[in-house]
Amino acid sequence: MFKKILKIFLFIILIPIVIFVGLYISAPDGSEFVHKNPETTALIRQRTVEYQKAGKKVTLHWQWVPITKISPNIIHAVILAEDARFYEHIGFDVEAIKFALEKNKKRKKYAFGGSTITQQLAKNLYLSTKKSIPRKVQELIIALKMERCLTKRRILELYLNVIEFGPGIYGVEAACQHYFGKSAADVSIDEASRLVAIMPSPRRHSPYDGSNFTERRRKWLLNWLYKTGHIDSLDYVILYEGRADNLQEVVDSTGIDQFMKEAIDDSIKSDLENISRFLPLDTKIQISDSIK
Repeated sequence: MFKKILKIFLFIILIPIVIFVGLYISAPDGSEFVHKNPETTALIRQRTVEYQKAGKKVTLHWQWVPITKISPNIIHAVILAEDARFYEHIGFDVEAIKFALEKNKKRKKYAFGGSTITQQLAKNLYLSTKKSIPRKVQELIIALKMERCLTKRRILELYLNVIEFGPGIYGVEAACQHYFGKSAADVSIDEASRLVAIMPSPRRHSPYDGSNFTERRRKWLLNWLYKTGHIDSLDYVILYEGRADNLQEVVDSTGIDQFMKEAIDDSIKSDLENISRFLPLDTKIQISDSIK
């Protein structure tokens, strides 16, 4: 009886191990992308089929750029938002997985994946967006192998160039050109935070859609950029409140003197002193004179 139970126990343990080893051996490791950029990805192929079946004509926008041509504003924002321990883990983040499991348990559905940047890259390059345990296992295995084959710098460069940012829009360069009319090398902190904010749902949202989702994510990201020292307190306040974008319009429509007279408290004046550095010199002088 004991031998029979032992055999069953060993059988139950060995089967998952054999399956895992088999999957590990057959899984890609990203070695083909050590020096060569991908000509397409599994995600692009999947979306193309989806758009065709839906009868939609979606133009592909995808322009590859080296990581040296991507603004640090984007790089810092992406790492903070998607994988804060990117430089510490070996392909997967135990803490992120535990957090995701707790969230999924509370929501009673598979909503949070806890994927690292490497796992997301593995999914985009080789797998599908289907949410399932087998696909998650494949994603994890490929990520582990990619971490052994590619440098962190190369993984990040590949990732930034294949992320989906909207219908037919892939990579930060195409996204920045589409949404901001400029290269990924030239985006501001505000633009970077808006762009990264839509990453969890890029086909539903855009950087300036004004949705609760985008604004909540943008402000959460700005908060972490401030806490980690990537922006100072002044930039944080201005970007968080969003007052720098429309101040010139307010000044032009009301005039500095009238605007200052209508100020209810000194906090408006304090904001003007801070925000004035974004405005033309003649307006700065007017503000300075009005505050005195």
